[in-house]
Amino acid sequence: MKLLTIFLNEKKKYDADMERMEEELGALKQTQEAEENVQDGSVRKAEQALMFLEEDELTEDMKEKLIEKVVVYPGNRIEIVWRFEEHLKNKV
Repeated sequence: MKLLTIFLNEKKKYDADMERMEEELGALKQTQEAEENVQDGSVRKAEQALMFLEEDELTEDMKEKLIEKVVVYPGNRIEIVWRFEEHLKNKV
């Protein structure tokens, strides 16, 4: 009986460790998926930017993807609000 009790106690410890490790693995997988999504988005943006570099003039597609809005002020002054401006602020 003593060996059975030892075995059952060790099994409980093992089961608890396995459950904890499975939870940690699940959390790590979620983190990895989130990072991969961010990375995929960055790659797509970089590819799009490279395509834009080949253009000689602003196309409608470029305008839609790059410019949030254009504000016109008196005295022929304009302000362009870029869609990616927040990314530039974080990098500087």
